[in-house]
Amino acid sequence: RLQVFDATEILARGFLSHSENQLGEKNLSSVFDNTLILLYRILFVLNAEARDLLPTDPTTPYVQTFGIEAIRRKLARPETSAEYADDGTFVLWERFKSLFRLINGDDGDRNERLNVPRYNGGLFEPRNYPTL
Repeated sequence: RLQVFDATEILARGFLSHSENQLGEKNLSSVFDNTLILLYRILFVLNAEARDLLPTDPTTPYVQTFGIEAIRRKLARPETSAEYADDGTFVLWERFKSLFRLINGDDGDRNERLNVPRYNGGLFEPRNYPTL
C-alpha cells in the first residue's frame, strides 16, 4: 500500500515537473486521475503477464522488447542502456506508450505477430485519457 502511495506521488511530481506538460496547481485533480490510470495500466500488465494472458516465454519478441520485464531490465542497468539519456532519464514513457498501444490493439497486425491479444476495454484507449 505504501509503495502505491509513493508511486502515485512520484508519478504526479513527474507529470507536474515536466515543463512541456504545462501543468500547475489548477491541474492537480487531473494529474491525480491520470496518475491512477497509469498505475492501473501497469498493474493490469503485471497481472496479465503473471497469469500468462500475455506472452511470458523469454525468447519471444514481446518479452524481449515490449513487456514489463524488458522495461525493468532497462531500469535495472541504466549505465549499459543506449536509452539512457544525458539528463539521467530513459525513453521510458515511449516504451510504456508502445506497450499500451499494443495491448489496446492499435498496432494493427503487430498483435498477431507477437501473439498479444487486444484488451481494448477502455483502460488503454488513448482518446479516453488524452493527458497521458
